Amino acid sequence: MKTATPERKTGNSATKRKGALAENTFAFKTRSPVANVAPAPKHKKPNSFNFFFPFQQLRQDYNKKPSTPSKKKFYRHNIATIGLNHRIKDIQMNYNSAPTTEKHHNRSKTEQATSMNFEKIVDDRSNSFLIDHLNSILENENLINECARLSYKHQLGFTKYTIIPSSTKSSLRIHLWHTASNIPEDIHSHCAQFKSRIISGELVENSFRLTPGDEFSCFRYTFNKKTEQSSAIFFKNTNIVKYRSRRLKAGDIYTKKPGELHNFTTVTEGTLTISIWGEKKHEALVLKDIGACAKDCLAPTGISKEDFRQAIVNIKSRLSTQ
Repeated sequence: MKTATPERKTGNSATKRKGALAENTFAFKTRSPVANVAPAPKHKKPNSFNFFFPFQQLRQDYNKKPSTPSKKKFYRHNIATIGLNHRIKDIQMNYNSAPTTEKHHNRSKTEQATSMNFEKIVDDRSNSFLIDHLNSILENENLINECARLSYKHQLGFTKYTIIPSSTKSSLRIHLWHTASNIPEDIHSHCAQFKSRIISGELVENSFRLTPGDEFSCFRYTFNKKTEQSSAIFFKNTNIVKYRSRRLKAGDIYTKKPGELHNFTTVTEGTLTISIWGEKKHEALVLKDIGACAKDCLAPTGISKEDFRQAIVNIKSRLSTQ
């Protein structure tokens, strides 16, 4: 008895298999159509490219092939991908060729020049630049009013005179300790980095680190740019360890970064400093005795313009006799 040989399938099923195979082969060969794109002409610069060339090539291939769903999806995906990659490359090229002043945090030439002038005043131990600036303040009533608004008796024991009226960007300050003090300041950090020079007098600076414990109440101190006001809130109890102590005398220059804890002790009467401050954009810490409250970390801002004017006249007179 002969065994029946299965008939070879033909017709629609065979055609479907051939079509699927052909479709898979096509998709495999054209998976990376960008690699088959002709390079840009040699006369073009190395960093330039034809933005529309890959689109034109893909569009031509897309129009020539049968309109099957898989091919449509494949070409549309690659057209979008190439467009995005070339757009990113175009943005990077424009950025790299832009002027330097447009790259560094969008700072204008005026802001850079102002910052340099601030630092020049701090670095000049002859104080001639500082005296010139104080003269310019005394000649401008509007400037006196604005500087007086931002000056105040600080809760740490000195009087802060703002001589560049900016509470949100870089600023220039004079700190004056009217009386001698052996009482340690509150241990604190700052909302901005600063550079300071001792004009006259001397003081002792101590640096600290936080350690676990409950010897001090620690408060978070922040500055609100919109309201131009400071605020404090209780954070936690903590201990500290002192890792450095140094005496700073007239002519010494020191710097501090945000987050570095320190305080001053043994301040001589009439100690005077000039400092340049960066933008207030960091959170600071203030350490108080256990039982203190947040309002003890703050002080009301502003003095009268007459008091400010007289203080600037007195400081200028001191500088002129040094």
